[in-house]
Amino acid sequence: MFKKVVLGLALAAVVAVPAVSSAAVSIEDYGMTINGRTSDDVRAGSSYRLGVTTNVNGGDDLEYLRVRHINENGDIVNSQCRKIEPRLSNANDARVFVTVPTVSDMPAGDYELHVDPFGIPGFGQTTGCDEDNLLPGGNIFTNRLIVTHRSDVEDADEVVGNGGGTGTTPVGGVFGFSSFAELVAALKAALGLGTPAPTPTPVNPVCAQLGMYTFTQGSMGPQVTQAQMYIMSHGGSIPAISVGGAAYGYWGSQSAAALWQAKSANGCN
Repeated sequence: MFKKVVLGLALAAVVAVPAVSSAAVSIEDYGMTINGRTSDDVRAGSSYRLGVTTNVNGGDDLEYLRVRHINENGDIVNSQCRKIEPRLSNANDARVFVTVPTVSDMPAGDYELHVDPFGIPGFGQTTGCDEDNLLPGGNIFTNRLIVTHRSDVEDADEVVGNGGGTGTTPVGGVFGFSSFAELVAALKAALGLGTPAPTPTPVNPVCAQLGMYTFTQGSMGPQVTQAQMYIMSHGGSIPAISVGGAAYGYWGSQSAAALWQAKSANGCN
């Protein structure tokens, strides 16, 4: 039986275990996000947006990421190969985002994420996550992904069906409606039996995350560090850190200005 990790406590104890490597391609410890957060709950059968920071040099190219979900017994419960568009070469601190589906019968629990890079240098190109083209430099992230389970998929973010295929979408997402109630309301409206359902306003997850940062001048600690990393990976600039070599973890005027800059860059203002 899995024990759900309380996110509020897990943020301060996030551990990223890097793969030992001297590779020209590397998945960095910092900047890893799930749906724009340091860690997140994901419903079984839905997809999440994985973000990682990578370095690619020495002639190697990065074309695919393999994301494996490992349970507390060390078993691979779900493995996905996600293509990177466009492929990367000669890039430092590059942000890479891929959409990773989970299977609907994935047991609830806290999963390790094993993220491995694949690619062929030069003009060649691998066809998926071929073991012959596995590059050293992967990473292991713990206390980040918590999978919750339910008996139906009505409120799944994106239903992928058993085994990770696209399959038929039961209830959730049918005909473009996000829930069964929304579908019924639309049918009633079409038959003149009720008020048309309002179109839901999409929520920008980046804006939602940036809106949570309300630190006062002089605030310090690991939460400030996580906020600064997220802000800098989403369009904000903190010269004292990126140019001056200052340490993360102190919230000053540059951090406040970078927060505004990131919000502006993502259309949040």
